[in-house]
Amino acid sequence: MMVRQSRYVLVLLLLLSVGCAPARHDTNLVARLPSILHKLDDTGAIVSARVIELPSGRELFADDPDRPFTPASNMKLVVTAASLAALGPEHTFKTWLVGSGDDLVIVGSGDPAIGDPRIAQKARRTTETVLDEWAKVVQDKGYTWIAGDICFDESYFEARQIHPNWHEDDLVEWYACPVSGLNFNDNCIDVSVQPGEAGKPVAYKVSPATGTVDIVNSCLSGDKGDPVDVRRAPEHNIFTVTGTVTKAETLKSKPVTEPGLLIADAFRIALERRGIRLDGTIRRVKVDRLADGSPRGGKILAVHESAMADVMWRTNKSSQNLFAECLAKTLGRRWAAQRGRDEPGSWANAAPAIRAGIAKLGVSTRGLTVDDGSGLSDRNRVTARLLTDLLRAMFVHPYAEAFRASMARGGVDGTIEGRMSDLRGRIFAKTGYIGGVRTLSGYVRTKSGQWLAFSFLYNRIPGTVKPYEKLQDDCCRVLVDWQPDSQTPEAAASSAPEPSPRRSARRSPGA
Repeated sequence: MMVRQSRYVLVLLLLLSVGCAPARHDTNLVARLPSILHKLDDTGAIVSARVIELPSGRELFADDPDRPFTPASNMKLVVTAASLAALGPEHTFKTWLVGSGDDLVIVGSGDPAIGDPRIAQKARRTTETVLDEWAKVVQDKGYTWIAGDICFDESYFEARQIHPNWHEDDLVEWYACPVSGLNFNDNCIDVSVQPGEAGKPVAYKVSPATGTVDIVNSCLSGDKGDPVDVRRAPEHNIFTVTGTVTKAETLKSKPVTEPGLLIADAFRIALERRGIRLDGTIRRVKVDRLADGSPRGGKILAVHESAMADVMWRTNKSSQNLFAECLAKTLGRRWAAQRGRDEPGSWANAAPAIRAGIAKLGVSTRGLTVDDGSGLSDRNRVTARLLTDLLRAMFVHPYAEAFRASMARGGVDGTIEGRMSDLRGRIFAKTGYIGGVRTLSGYVRTKSGQWLAFSFLYNRIPGTVKPYEKLQDDCCRVLVDWQPDSQTPEAAASSAPEPSPRRSARRSPGA
């Protein structure tokens, strides 16, 4: 381990020394990129961009690269890089089921992935499989009833679960769900509807099964009326299904207001399915913990573990906000503990933790403002220089392959599955979108086999962001065709083979 880390430090120092040299921009990119990037300047939108060779870091093109921009979900690159470097690809996020006297206690440690539908599907499981497994554990121990309560502990993170700078209108949407130390099914419910006799109310089902929500069913069977929709009341678990429907549908996910209560009640129902009744109630508790976050005392009945690789791809490929926020708060709690402070992960301690993590990677934090982990807040700021320097640092990092594997691939998967199909498999990138913002940063594997890092950031976009996606995609097409002006030492270095654990100190955790 020490040898691999020493090599990484040596390579990074050499690259930083190269990066200090005056930029000699590539004439081809200087000739072609500005006309694309600035094609829609008359709309009032502004752009920042930078392209560098890898692994040398030689700057090939730059356009206002040091101006702080709102990154939207490009913020996730900052959070995942800091998290992977700090925690490592073998890290797991744990959730415990504990027997404590007559009570059963679910203890969380900030795992965002428990019950996540996409991860469950990948593993050929369902959202509720883990709860069914826990219920079986309880059954196998001979329980026919729970004499006490089902308790839940979500205190690994702060009590504040909604960021103060998220827009109020977003708070009833899945992408702005509460961030808890105990999460389940992305802290959402999913309502599916089944039509019957025309003009009559539809049948509906809620997943995961829970008694903590109220459904107002105003949806009718038939083809005359508005499309089916579901809305959540502000600050309450009241969901109204409206419209008409002619075929079975699963509606868009909606967040609940109390994530810990959701998983505890869903577990109660899983126990009931096995004939185990609850005599008590469901309540929130705070247990004593060991330094690693595991519960002190009681008897551990079961442990659910989520892999870092799964959390990474859901954060970057899928741009799942909850996952990024949990990573940020996990770093915050760890940062506080390293300073002798026993405090929950929070947005307040996540910010200095992320800045410290980026600085430790050898990347300047100038222009970086960390307000949340996902980029949903419009008060985050990054620069194109920071993002491309970060991409370079991760390109030579021991966990380089794990980082790149977490990113969406143009024309293949993730948030750019439907973009750049003609460049299939050559673009590894992270998208970003909130009102007025469209960003794209990542890696390019050119036709000649060289690697580049790029960042194309647009802010102040009026109206739809679609035209700016096309500009970003067209810029990527230019990069895929790129060849160096001349075979300088830096240019020759950029044509090095794709990183491989057999040829370098960088290794893959199987992501």
